[in-house]
Amino acid sequence: MGTLAPLLVWGAQHALATMFNAPPAWVPDTLPYRRDYDWYKEHFGTEDTVLVSWDGAVLDDPGLDQFADELERLDAELVASGKPSLIQRVVTGPQLLDKLMSDWTEREYPAERARQALHGSFIGPDGRQSAALVVLSEIGGDDRPAMHDLILSAATQATGLADDKIRLAGPP
Repeated sequence: MGTLAPLLVWGAQHALATMFNAPPAWVPDTLPYRRDYDWYKEHFGTEDTVLVSWDGAVLDDPGLDQFADELERLDAELVASGKPSLIQRVVTGPQLLDKLMSDWTEREYPAERARQALHGSFIGPDGRQSAALVVLSEIGGDDRPAMHDLILSAATQATGLADDKIRLAGPP
């Protein structure tokens, strides 16, 4: 039994790495629930996301935007080599804050209000910590190991940090 343990661990890890976050994708195509899901997915797309951060990823850290640029560059390289895109878009906390503050005049939407709107999502409890949100393509959502590797590669290249210092949150 002990000799089977590594195989069981590998099997469990593989199952978790490839598991979808959308239960309708698990059921047969013939069920109405699955047909509705497929129609919705065809017309509106999927929105699987991964939140990416690290110690030092703060609002004034250029590393967040460098990560977004690097991830888009690596994804473009995949596409240029004939492989499908794994991402739809990347947005960072600083980009969202800038967008909120530029869309309204200071009087209509003061900087503090913009920060409050992003507090708890793209701005951490300390008022400085931030993150990037990666919206996966359908292929990226289906090929989670490749997506994971792409995100870690972009983050380590942009920040110089080891991959175990990068924090990812999202679907399994």
